Amino acid sequence: MRVSLKKAIAAVGEVESFDVYVCADSSILLQPKISVPVAEAWLFKNPEALASVRRGAEQAAAGDLHDLGSFGRYVDEK
Repeated sequence: MRVSLKKAIAAVGEVESFDVYVCADSSILLQPKISVPVAEAWLFKNPEALASVRRGAEQAAAGDLHDLGSFGRYVDEK
């Protein structure tokens, strides 16, 4: 059997793969998944940090920005 998922994927957004579950009533559940690089996975395991990043993204989207000047003095050019 062939099933087209094009419309379902478009509704969900970016999808890289699916987990497939067969339920007790024999229905099939497809759970869309995306990959997260290992170097970024810590953020999704830290609710406080993730909330801070989301809050910052919302503030930036709303134009709530503050220029803190150059951080050039902190660059170590060894």
